[in-house]
Amino acid sequence: MTKQRKDIEESIHSTPAFQNDLFPEINEKTTSLPEKEEADSRQSRFGNHSRSWWFMMDTVIVGLALVIVLFTVYCHQGMKSIAVSEEAAEAAGAARLDQAASSLDGAVLNVTSGASSGTGFAVTTDGMIMTAAHLITTTGAVQVTDKKKKTYSAKVIWSDADLDLALIKASGGHFKPAVLSDDDQFYKGEVVMQLGRSGHTYATKKASILNPDANVLASDGSGYAVRDLIQIDGDSAAGTPICDSDGQIVGMTVKTDAAGTYALPAYSLATVLDQVIMTGTYEPRTIGITGESADQFKLRTGKTASFDNGVAVLTIAPGSGAEKAGVAVGDVITSVEGKSVNNPREMAAVLADMTPGSKTTLTVHRAGAKAGSADEQVEVEVSAVR
Repeated sequence: MTKQRKDIEESIHSTPAFQNDLFPEINEKTTSLPEKEEADSRQSRFGNHSRSWWFMMDTVIVGLALVIVLFTVYCHQGMKSIAVSEEAAEAAGAARLDQAASSLDGAVLNVTSGASSGTGFAVTTDGMIMTAAHLITTTGAVQVTDKKKKTYSAKVIWSDADLDLALIKASGGHFKPAVLSDDDQFYKGEVVMQLGRSGHTYATKKASILNPDANVLASDGSGYAVRDLIQIDGDSAAGTPICDSDGQIVGMTVKTDAAGTYALPAYSLATVLDQVIMTGTYEPRTIGITGESADQFKLRTGKTASFDNGVAVLTIAPGSGAEKAGVAVGDVITSVEGKSVNNPREMAAVLADMTPGSKTTLTVHRAGAKAGSADEQVEVEVSAVR
């Protein structure tokens, strides 16, 4: 009985199903050594690959975060550098303008005539002075006072109420003349300096250009149109010179019929000065057009000009020499009497030497003409402005 029972128990324990399903630990124990090593190896390889993958992902994420942080810092520092650079440039420009204004102290004079008093500035060493015409009265002596409080007698050489411009000549002194700029390109927002003298006190004040090509009526009620003035912000007494950062005069404020402050540009002042010195008077010449340079055209329209040199015709006066000769709006005048002209100032300088009623030859590039097409020679009559 005992032997039979023992045999049955051994038979049960030796059954594979019994071993695998009810006692897996027996199955693990009975697994062969090579099989166990292979299983452990597979588990180890899988575990190592998983840990490596997650380590790589962590590294990439940390790297990206570091790049983003560094890029943000770089951009911030870059923007700060740009802002600092712009501020430094503005500060340097302001300092240069202040220095330029200081250099003109000796050229700016106080002008008195009767009860009127204002500012003028020397344009020659022998005492030719520009000032506002309305300051010069028909009664009372004209006097000028310099920075050293010295007073000189002066006489009127030429005066024009329409332009509100006068030339007077002081005697008995040696003056430091200001230089008239030949620049005819001014831009909205450009900063200039107003210069004035009350008694012997010199004063300066910054201003911004509002309109570089303003057209207004004269203040004397004549209806005369004063063209191509520089409008600046703020208030300024007529006769006040304005300078740029190069220390050159770019204009002089004049009285007009319009609200605001306007200045005759320096190139117009130079034309008047040259003609008055040569002839004793100024009588502007015209062919009856208004125009602008290629640079002004580009600035005004934002378009690329079809010409690099010359004066583009903007308007034509009825009955003028230009109208009679067939000049049209949009035409480009490249030369007058064989002399190249690149802006209205240069054209006015050429016309200034001509006699009213005489004729001059223009080289004209017609509006809408194809590139490379020949320019035309047009004969036009010159007339006095008034």
